Amino acid sequence: MILVLLCLNSILLFSQGFSYSASIENTNQNGWHKIIVGPEVVCNSKPTLDDLRLYDSKNEEVPFVILRQDRYHPTEPIIYNPVKIETFTIEEDKEKKLTRLNFKFEKPQLLNVITFTVDSPGYYYRIANLYSNSTGKDGRRSQHFEHTFYFNSKSQNICQLNDLFLDDFTIEILNEDNKPLHITRTVLEQLAPLLVADLKKDEKYTLKFGDPNLNAPKYDIHNFIDYKKKMPYVKTTVLETLNVTPLPSPETKVQSFWQKPWFLWSSIGIGALILFIFSASLIKEMRKDQNA
Repeated sequence: MILVLLCLNSILLFSQGFSYSASIENTNQNGWHKIIVGPEVVCNSKPTLDDLRLYDSKNEEVPFVILRQDRYHPTEPIIYNPVKIETFTIEEDKEKKLTRLNFKFEKPQLLNVITFTVDSPGYYYRIANLYSNSTGKDGRRSQHFEHTFYFNSKSQNICQLNDLFLDDFTIEILNEDNKPLHITRTVLEQLAPLLVADLKKDEKYTLKFGDPNLNAPKYDIHNFIDYKKKMPYVKTTVLETLNVTPLPSPETKVQSFWQKPWFLWSSIGIGALILFIFSASLIKEMRKDQNA
């Protein structure tokens, strides 16, 4: 029994790990670099990016610091990641006099900027409300208000958002008695997270992520970084799915094998068989004593 438990424990330990990895562009110089974390990494990691880990070619962990860009007080040009639109539909509700723009993604996406190109009419000023959509356990869909912005022919039609993670959302444009807007282009973007790390020339680095049980790492290199100094940029590149099954989230308890139904019924069956054999043997002995 002890041997079985040890084997099972080893299996559970090996099942812990990362679900994804991404390569880092090679650099031609040594020193501090800023790694631009791509949208494929962002949508497959925890929203806080606590599960990110950086490794070199020897599989040794490389410390880093996560930087969040400040678009309102930038000291350098702001870097955005494009977010690919997976499902997008436009519907006109003539009864309620509004236009609905519906967006859906397979996984929640970090959104910071939505830019629209409007072809017509020539003059317009419309209120627009953004709602996140969700489906409850009973199958009912509900909406939650997130943000209000405006379409204005006198300015750029840009919706600025504060780190919204959305996989299903709707924008409702209030047309009132005006002609609906003819939207010809929609662009979604996110503020690219940046990792500051001390990289070596021609070294191969890999970013691993996708383990829901990991907490944010605690490195001491933040005490030595000069954030005002300009640093070269490198990007995350190819996303790879690892052959590792992550453990369930902390809220989900892992059942031991003796708690599973098959073990319970097997134990009952074996117990019943042993009881039957013992009873048969006892009855046989009693008959021998009566015949003696």
